[in-house]
Amino acid sequence: MKEKRKTRRKILNFFIIMATVVLLIAACGVIAAGAYLNAYSDSKIDVSMLDMTAGGAGASKLYATADGKEVEIGDGLYGSIKYKYVPIDECPRNLINAFVAIEDKRFFDHNGVDILRSAKAAASYMRGSRRSFGASTITQQLVKNLTGRDEYTLERKFTEMFAALDLERCAHKEQILEAYLNVINLAEGCRGVGAAAELYFGREVSELTLAQCASIAAITNNPSVYDPLIHLENNTVRAHVILSEMHAQGYIGEEEYTSALTEDIALRGREDGNVGEGRISSWYADMVAEDVISDMCERLGYTRAQAATEVYNGGLKIYTAMNIDIQTELEKYYENTTNFPSNGSLPAPQSAMMVVDRQTGDILGVVGAVGEKTGNRVQNYATDTKRPPGSAIKPLSVYAPALEMKKVNWATVFDDVPVKFSVSNSGKYLPWPRNADGVWRGYTTVRDAVVDSVNTVSVRVLEQVGREQSLDFLKSKLHINSLSDKEDMTLSALALGQASHGISMRELLGGYTIFYDGVYREPVSYYKVTDSEGRVLLENGQARNTVISEENACIMTEMLRGVTSDGTAKDIALCKQMGVATAGKTGTTQNNCDRWFVGYTPRLLAAVWMGYDYPSPLDAVKGNPCVRIWDEVMSVCHKSYADGQEDNNFDLADDVIKISYCKDSGLIPKSVCAEDVRDGRITEGYFTPDNMPMSPCTRHVTGGMITAERNFPCRIYVADEDHVWSNDGDDVQE
Repeated sequence: MKEKRKTRRKILNFFIIMATVVLLIAACGVIAAGAYLNAYSDSKIDVSMLDMTAGGAGASKLYATADGKEVEIGDGLYGSIKYKYVPIDECPRNLINAFVAIEDKRFFDHNGVDILRSAKAAASYMRGSRRSFGASTITQQLVKNLTGRDEYTLERKFTEMFAALDLERCAHKEQILEAYLNVINLAEGCRGVGAAAELYFGREVSELTLAQCASIAAITNNPSVYDPLIHLENNTVRAHVILSEMHAQGYIGEEEYTSALTEDIALRGREDGNVGEGRISSWYADMVAEDVISDMCERLGYTRAQAATEVYNGGLKIYTAMNIDIQTELEKYYENTTNFPSNGSLPAPQSAMMVVDRQTGDILGVVGAVGEKTGNRVQNYATDTKRPPGSAIKPLSVYAPALEMKKVNWATVFDDVPVKFSVSNSGKYLPWPRNADGVWRGYTTVRDAVVDSVNTVSVRVLEQVGREQSLDFLKSKLHINSLSDKEDMTLSALALGQASHGISMRELLGGYTIFYDGVYREPVSYYKVTDSEGRVLLENGQARNTVISEENACIMTEMLRGVTSDGTAKDIALCKQMGVATAGKTGTTQNNCDRWFVGYTPRLLAAVWMGYDYPSPLDAVKGNPCVRIWDEVMSVCHKSYADGQEDNNFDLADDVIKISYCKDSGLIPKSVCAEDVRDGRITEGYFTPDNMPMSPCTRHVTGGMITAERNFPCRIYVADEDHVWSNDGDDVQE
């Protein structure tokens, strides 16, 4: 009876396998065309890509310009991923056989897809069996590693199969094996057997013993489970399975097999030779690496895996925009944690800073976090994170487009009162928007609204510009593409800087480049990339486009100078002591989670951000420390970067006019206005000939106050939760 049951089971298994094969063929016929057309082009791998992946020329080098000469920066570009390219002829047969035996035993016989193995894997899955060596061939695994596609979809699986078949038609088996052995994930940041041999055993691949080869091959199945430094027991069990397969498939004899089972693999500990650690690249190097990888993918058609391998192992020469002195100053300042506020039991907030040349858009220096940098490609708050910019966005989203559209000029007056009121469930009045100081000033000029960061005026000016026009200005002209067409088409996002998903520091600085001469300059980190033989791979053509007139750029700079002279950033001291002109804008976001300062001198533009990794109120931080940080860093950077005294002042465009105006009306004062007893109501501002106050004031004596022909009352508002009072004693809520 037992023999009959075994026979029936074998017959049943045979029919299951055959049925599975038929189903696979049928599925291929039904699904293949769609999968092939929709996604094959994204996963196609050709022979040249294998060569690019192999690389092997060593760590890429970074260069910067100093004193007119190209200077090499550091000793190479290093990432969190470790590469060490090994040609196939330097890999011992035992290593190759270990991978083939456990990953794809018919590798040398199939044409990229092992139909029999796929059918068995499918049958095993249908029977609910947990024992399976998987269905992907080495060629398919290589495709997955090179394309970076690892989603669990039928489309991806069939696309991978087609790409593997195509690859095997134009590449030799040894080429495929060489690429595979140099890109596979072997835990601890190792990509490829060269890095793994060095990290785990401190030796070259050619020196590996049989047991060590099996140990490395064991990792591939699940790097987090079979990492020998963390789970040596798991790795050993898996390695013994591999040795058993190698013995069963005839790759090793009985004596070799028995000896390898008891061999001490001499695994290095973490304390030996800095295992798990590598050389630390600068914040700037991390930024450049990511920029080059992204551009290789976008412009050259590389996958991210290919591009990363080439950047870190291809011996590239990357010519950066870094200023060595500025980068050094930034790193030195940020490594000193005493420069940053902390409050007892509360953790100190994080901060980041980026410095750009205003005239060129070159990124001269960047630092991504407080304290000593402890790893490569770690969290960089200057380049990797997006945060709401708060009021720092107002010059870009509101005032610059309003000036350019001639909706306002320097002296245009708006009533600083709440735009609207709502009533809470408890019956309390909720004016919106609130100003930071809780005061409403009455009639306020555009210039003063910029200087004091008046929220109500920003909203009212935005309403004149239009939300669609403002968002289009930010995205199409200033290339702030992190903003959402749907979610950020709001007054809060555009007038107050409460962007739904935030924007990057780099995007914000790019916007501020227009205040040099009206031209947007894309902030760039590198100029050119060449391969190890000097051939140009990438040239970084900087995006430029005229956004506003040079005259309006100068007028915006003069407004922003007021921010640093007597506005929200008036605490700047060191640059003032040096006689260096400054301009900029502060920003604080909703719930006090982020602080910003974007400021510039005649030559340098820089942004400073402060906040927590996970947004949390900065209640323990008084004032805006970003202003102090900016001042302390920029006072040193400007001194080393400026060409001379002539660089210490902002230039005015020829057509900018300076005239007097009445702050009560925003109009040109008559001679009688100067007789008014109220000091400072007649002042000077900057205008263009086609956008300036034309109508003269007429003098109306109303309680001793000058008003204009429109009879503007001069009111100051103070609010609490129950009332909004004006200075004439009336409760405006009633």
